[in-house]
Amino acid sequence: MPTTSSTYAVLQGQVAQLSGQVADLTTRVADVVDQQESLRAAAAIYPGTARVLSQAEQPKAPSTFSVPVTVALGAILGLAVAGCVIGFQVARSSSASRETTTPSTTG
Repeated sequence: MPTTSSTYAVLQGQVAQLSGQVADLTTRVADVVDQQESLRAAAAIYPGTARVLSQAEQPKAPSTFSVPVTVALGAILGLAVAGCVIGFQVARSSSASRETTTPSTTG
């Protein structure tokens, strides 16, 4: 292939571009290898002597709420649900009564 052809020039441009990319990737690989070596050195220095500060005690019984607390929570939640239901019914009945008392405009 003659060196003056346009195809040769295009290929040379691609080779130059790829050479730049190879150089960039080589630099990145070297940086990653350096970082890996640094991390390995840091891991070798750290002895890893983790220890438990104080032993946990075995529970004597499952943890649960006492009966009075459970009854009180049930009563409070029951009252809250009942209040919501009553409020919904009042709003619904007042809405229905307003619809029946509006004058009709048929003539």
